[in-house]
Amino acid sequence: MSGIYQVAGSTAGSFRGTLAEACCGCSASTPGGFDSTWEGTVAGGQMAGNWTSNELATGGPNRGTWTAVRESEPRP
Repeated sequence: MSGIYQVAGSTAGSFRGTLAEACCGCSASTPGGFDSTWEGTVAGGQMAGNWTSNELATGGPNRGTWTAVRESEPRP
C-alpha cells in the first residue's frame, strides 16, 4: 500500500507499507527529512498501533501511538 498522510495541525508526507491479515507496517517520510516507522493492526474499520522515529535535528528517538480511518474516495 502507499499514499499520503497528514498529521493534524502538523506535517504531511508519503508512506509505503504492507498489509497482511490484520497487521500492517509502514515507513513514512516528509520532504523535511522526518522519517518514521509505523506498526499496527486493522480492526473495526480503523487502523491503530505504535510509531517510532528519529528526529534529525536532535538525533533522539521519538515514539507514540496512532489511529487512522479511511476517508471516502474523492468523487470525479
